[in-house]
Amino acid sequence: MSGRISYWLIPAEPEKSIFERIICDLAQRFDAPVFEPHLTLYSGPGDERDNLDEIIARSTAGISEVVLRTSGVAHSNQFTKCLFVNFELNETVAKIANDLKEHFADQDGYELKPHLSLLYAQIRDDVKERLARELSIPRAVRFDTVRAVSTGIGMVRKAEVEEWRVLVTRQLHSA
Repeated sequence: MSGRISYWLIPAEPEKSIFERIICDLAQRFDAPVFEPHLTLYSGPGDERDNLDEIIARSTAGISEVVLRTSGVAHSNQFTKCLFVNFELNETVAKIANDLKEHFADQDGYELKPHLSLLYAQIRDDVKERLARELSIPRAVRFDTVRAVSTGIGMVRKAEVEEWRVLVTRQLHSA
């Protein structure tokens, strides 16, 4: 079955729980979808029949964890980037993202901008600005897992986000 597959970098504990609490709280306050905290490494057309575990294994070979420094909370008018944590790009994340991207002939123009979304919604700018100022986030986040997720074509409504399915989960580890 063809569709859109996204490759996510998942935070390790305790950061994962911190972000889960923020996402759940915001989702409840704004009637928004709850989703797993993640940084999208690559997203594009894919087929669930592909050997996704092997693709992830080759792209992350020799990497036991990724640590990224945060550079603040920002917001946009994009549904899936309503409120998000920005990260400073480093060589490890760029390498994994590029390796993943190379596995696909149709790369769909995906551009890596490392961030972790906290809220998928359409809310007023002044509310987003206030939330961005008030949220307390870690200065650095450790990631230790990669997932391949079927995210479908549309990502502009709560119901579409709630239909996402995890296809493969792989812990990062040294060769």
